[in-house]
Amino acid sequence: MPGFCIPNSLINAPCSIASFILIALDITPSYVSNMELGKNNFTVDKLLKLTEILGVSADWLLRSNVPESKVLIDQDIAEVLSDCTADERTALLHILVSSKASIRDYSAKTETNK
Repeated sequence: MPGFCIPNSLINAPCSIASFILIALDITPSYVSNMELGKNNFTVDKLLKLTEILGVSADWLLRSNVPESKVLIDQDIAEVLSDCTADERTALLHILVSSKASIRDYSAKTETNK
């Protein structure tokens, strides 16, 4: 799978977490590097195991850097909101604004500590 994207959260994870994932997937750091370069393949079994470890869906891993993914995510969000009341939408908006600020704050701190 040439160009397979390893999420930044995994790349920047503490060594113990990254090592645990590599051990659980039975792969080496050089294998991951070759996979990113398109020299090695990532099997479906390993992809499924990775989704279980990270607690995310396969489509989240696979489409995170695909330009069309924004459209798909926007559609997913619209579907989630489709049956919400005005009060629920307002509450969700406040949660999103707060979450976005927290994510950006965390990212800024992470970048500062590099």
